[in-house]
Amino acid sequence: MSGISVVAKKEFLDHVMGKKFLVILAILMLISLLAIYGGVEDYNKRFERYKERTAELEAHP
Repeated sequence: MSGISVVAKKEFLDHVMGKKFLVILAILMLISLLAIYGGVEDYNKRFERYKERTAELEAHP
């Protein structure tokens, strides 16, 4: 490895392992998980409504 790549690797690892980066990463992961959970819940509600309406239409042709 050349000297520049050693320094670049060290600087990169210093930033990635820094406390501020890890806190921001944790916050973003929490927000992402909450958004995924909300999306799945909304999808399931809409899918249940769709199945109910489809069953009604099939029962009353």
